[in-house]
Amino acid sequence: MSKILLTKLNEDLKLAGYAKRSRQSYVRAVRQLRNFWGCDLEDIKEQQVREYWLHCKDELDWMPATMRISYSGIKFFYEHTLKQDWETLKLLKIKQQVTPPTVLSIDEVRKLLANMPTQMNHAFYTAIYSLGLRLGEACFLQHVLPKGFMKIRHYGFMSPNFSIPIQKIREMICVLYELLRGCPVKVKRPKPPKPLSCPRCQSVMKWMMFIPPGAEVMP
Repeated sequence: MSKILLTKLNEDLKLAGYAKRSRQSYVRAVRQLRNFWGCDLEDIKEQQVREYWLHCKDELDWMPATMRISYSGIKFFYEHTLKQDWETLKLLKIKQQVTPPTVLSIDEVRKLLANMPTQMNHAFYTAIYSLGLRLGEACFLQHVLPKGFMKIRHYGFMSPNFSIPIQKIREMICVLYELLRGCPVKVKRPKPPKPLSCPRCQSVMKWMMFIPPGAEVMP
């Protein structure tokens, strides 16, 4: 009888518009309940469903996402397939687990900027951080167009639909500058250029004078 009910559950889920993966997860949740008690699904009472969920939370220490799938699948089965109106099905509440994003501290940002290989890199990444640019906005080369073309900005602080006033952006840059002003920037000195040599005799060439274009050279 349980096999017939599981088939009917899958059909009810399909009629309700659930995706294939969701149907498989819900049927698996009901099957786990049946295996836990070792009896037919129609013989499981409300108190047994309650004890099963308590066991999953306290003894098995299921994650909120796993509990939510089990709760949703079993609730759908008893409410829609078996037409049971149980208070336990309305009682269980599962809080959504939110993982906070990884955010660098001000000191960590200062360390990263201080270890930039060149001053150009330091200025580039400081601008990205202070303006909160997206990856696509940071790739400035994609905004370089041939002469005569115009770039339409659909997003970012240069977009006409951008909600933050430009004065607010200036204030953010000033605040960041004050925070990073005391952070020294390590800049490597550029190597002196190699002296030019004559392509024929390989002697070192010396600068004598500058002749502007179109000027006549006196013999």
